[in-house]
Amino acid sequence: MASCLAAAVLTAAAAASATAKAATPTAPATPAPPEPYSAVVRQADVMVSARDGVKLATDIYRPAKVGAVASERLPVLLHRTPYDKSDPAAVAIAETLAKHGYVVIVQDTRGRHRSEGVFVKYYDYDAYDGFDTIEWSPSCLIRTARSACTALLMPRTPKPTQPS
Repeated sequence: MASCLAAAVLTAAAAASATAKAATPTAPATPAPPEPYSAVVRQADVMVSARDGVKLATDIYRPAKVGAVASERLPVLLHRTPYDKSDPAAVAIAETLAKHGYVVIVQDTRGRHRSEGVFVKYYDYDAYDGFDTIEWSPSCLIRTARSACTALLMPRTPKPTQPS
């Protein structure tokens, strides 16, 4: 009798397991994340002209494989900083993002580190300099990525007018 009861329990458990498996929807296979780029090509101290002629020091980090810059369209991240674009932590972050498929543009703000001009905290020209860099950025990218500026770390605002 105990063996009959055990057989009945095992049969009921197997039936419940089969029902649970049949009722559980199978999740679609998620695609594997894209393979990160193995290298980064860095252009250091590219001087971007602001509307008043002041040159802003800019580093560009591009994803690469085997030393060749990626040819596909990629999103662009812009980081403008008064804290030195060449700081090891900033460089490490930019390189990591580039290895994951972003073109990263890091720029010293006006009057700081390698950029020309005079630094004034909360100066009106900071917004204009950022806008001018965004307008410049597609021309600095490889031909196939000209319209790839899809993700910027700055708000996109209407074109400002020259301050008086």
